Amino acid sequence: MRLTDIANEKIAPLDGLVGLFDRIYFEYDFHSKSEHCLGDSHGIEHLIGIYLSYDDLMEGPIELVRKKAGFDQIIRDLNSEILQHARDWVAKHSS
Repeated sequence: MRLTDIANEKIAPLDGLVGLFDRIYFEYDFHSKSEHCLGDSHGIEHLIGIYLSYDDLMEGPIELVRKKAGFDQIIRDLNSEILQHARDWVAKHSS
C-alpha cells in the first residue's frame, strides 16, 4: 500500500491511509526528523493529522461511533482531503 495507490484511486483513500499508517506510523521515527510538525520531513504532515483525527473519531464501540452527528459527511470529507493530499504528494515527490 502506497500513497500512489491512493492518489491513483486504486484503493479507497481512508482505507489506504489507515492501512499505510497502521503499518508504518509506530515503526518509523517521524519525531526526530520533523522540524515544525510531525511528518513535515517527508511532506506528510497533513496526512498524519488526518490519520490521527480519524483515530480520535473512531474511539468507542463502532455502533456508537457511527451514530455521531455528521459521521457520514465527516468520512466523505476525510476521503476527499486524503485524496487531494495524496495527489499533491505524488505530484511533488514522484520521479
